[in-house]
Amino acid sequence: MILMIIVGIVVLITKRIKITRHFVISGSQAKSYGIALIAVAIPATILLNVVARLWIPRWVLASPIYRPLMNATFLAAVMLGLAFYFRDKISEQVASESESQ
Repeated sequence: MILMIIVGIVVLITKRIKITRHFVISGSQAKSYGIALIAVAIPATILLNVVARLWIPRWVLASPIYRPLMNATFLAAVMLGLAFYFRDKISEQVASESESQ
């Protein structure tokens, strides 16, 4: 959760994040992405903990390996999901042009 907030602050300051070579978020989209990361970090973590307590066995939750791995995977999925929502449309066009060449 803290890493997600830090990434959101860095994106707000730099107004650019490059996920892959053709997947870039910049400008006002990056600003919106940074704000969304900061706003979603705490609710996503709370939601993960509630769902985990309901559906995942107690021995998995008590494990020092599985619980942090599960948290990191879920929060990375949330970050990527938000990134796909806020991606630049221009980067999609550049990717399609480079594939056609």
